[in-house]
Amino acid sequence: MNASDTRQHQEWTAAIQTVIRLQGKTSLHKDLKQKQREQREQCWAAKEEELLRLQQLQEEKEQKLQELDAAGGVAAGPAAAAAGGEAMMQSAPRAAAGA
Repeated sequence: MNASDTRQHQEWTAAIQTVIRLQGKTSLHKDLKQKQREQREQCWAAKEEELLRLQQLQEEKEQKLQELDAAGGVAAGPAAAAAGGEAMMQSAPRAAAGA
């Protein structure tokens, strides 16, 4: 195939694609805009689902913390638990020395 044949082939291909598009389909520009709109909507929906999932996880975490607080499992967070653990470690040698 020489250069003129290749150019003519490309022109015919473009013409055929144009005719197909004009026979009932919208323009290429409108098709691209519609596709972009759908992609934006899908992305937005995915972000909303992720946000809802994170909110549910946060609520579950807070509920478990409240249950632990009510049961006496957690005094006032990790710092208080660490301080309580240190106090127990310091009192343990005294009890062993007294025995």
